[in-house]
Amino acid sequence: MHIYAQTHRMSRKSYTHEHIHTHTRTHTHMRARALTVHRYIIIVRSRKQPHNNSL
Repeated sequence: MHIYAQTHRMSRKSYTHEHIHTHTRTHTHMRARALTVHRYIIIVRSRKQPHNNSL
């Protein structure tokens, strides 16, 4: 994960703050991704494709 590598390059002083910021950013990104996946499933279902059983 490139975010982890970025955090590791930080100085010891700002490590904790940067780690918290990175964690928050990652959590927000995960939530956004979950919403995107949810939206995608809705779109697939609305198309009534036979493949949505494999999802």
